This record gives sequence, C-alpha cells and structure tokens, in this order.
Amino acid sequence: MTSINLERSWHFVHSEECWGGAASGICHAVNRPTDPGGATIHGVAKNYWPELWANGPPTVEDAKTLFYERFWLPCHCEALPWPLCLVVVDWAYLSGEDNPANALQTLAGLPKHDGDIGPGTVVAVRGWMARLASESVLRARRKEFRGNPNAKNNPGWFTRIDRVARAAGVLPPT
Repeated sequence: MTSINLERSWHFVHSEECWGGAASGICHAVNRPTDPGGATIHGVAKNYWPELWANGPPTVEDAKTLFYERFWLPCHCEALPWPLCLVVVDWAYLSGEDNPANALQTLAGLPKHDGDIGPGTVVAVRGWMARLASESVLRARRKEFRGNPNAKNNPGWFTRIDRVARAAGVLPPT
C-alpha cells in the first residue's frame, strides 16, 4: 500500500470507523444491539469478518489489510482519480462493492450492471468524467462569452460552442 490516494482514503475511512478517535491512536470496540455486524473495531464487524476476530479484536493493521485487499483492489480504486476513489472505497467498505459498482455503471451509461468494478467500468467512468468536464468547460465558455461585449458582434461564437459540443458528443451548454 503505497499510493497517496490509498493512504488518504484509508486515513479518512479509519478516522470515521475508529470510535474514540483515530488521531489519538486509541480505537474502542463498539457493540450496539441494533447493529447486525455485532462487535466492531476499526470498521471490522465480528459477524461479517469472524476470521479477523478469531484471536481477539483485529488490529489496525488487520483492518488496513482488509481495506486494501477486499475493497481497494476489487474496486480498482488505484485506477480512479481522487476524490472518486475515496467516495467509492468508503461506500464499499461500509456496504460492499455492489452498491458503488452499480452506481458507477449507471452513471457511466453501461447497459449491464454486474456489481463489479472491473476494467470496463473504469474505462466507462473515465469517459463519463471526461464528458462531465467537457460540459462544464463549455458552460464556462458560454458564460464568459455572454459577459464579453464583443460577443454581440460575433454571434458565431455561440454557434461554435454548440458545434464543438456536438463534435465532442456532449450536451450543448445552456
């Protein structure tokens, strides 16, 4: 585990899961009667991960290994940019990989939702993100032109924005 995004994501997730405060270095196990996971420490629930509780409460290193091997890697978070990797892995750590995978596949326009963030999903998400960024840039460009006194002398500027939007395969800005 070496990437900056991995470390930032782990730090956030662990600080959210560490009852007592990760900054203090002291996390306390909690066991709420209404929580189906049962006793939990570092976000590792005894009823879901009994093997990690076999010799007592798991350590922070056990939790970090679980985070990396069972959530970061299967969600292909290394291939996702910050902050998307954090958003995805936090949801997966809390609820499993299926929910963020299906959400990404829906947003990226994939017709099949298999609950798995594989290379195809990553490619589709990158394309979706590029479309979103392109649409935002085109909106900013249209806004700038609206405020430019020379724009009234050149209505073709706005037509050109619409043409570049169509050529890029994105929605024309409003």
